[in-house]
Amino acid sequence: MKRRIRKKKISLRIYHINKELVNNAYLRDKYKNDSSINGLIAKFALPVADANLKFKQRLLTNKLKRGDY
Repeated sequence: MKRRIRKKKISLRIYHINKELVNNAYLRDKYKNDSSINGLIAKFALPVADANLKFKQRLLTNKLKRGDY
């Protein structure tokens, strides 16, 4: 029972990471041609955040595939 719950929680975390990646892509497109402070932050911070989220997603996906939850 606990194992099933942990599996669902991991898959839910992966879902939330995917949602954040989509949101970051939207923000990157929104601030693509913006030269204000928000545009500069979007250009530098969002790729770093995406790399971090993709790394976490890869770890969780591998954990889910191995059955190590």
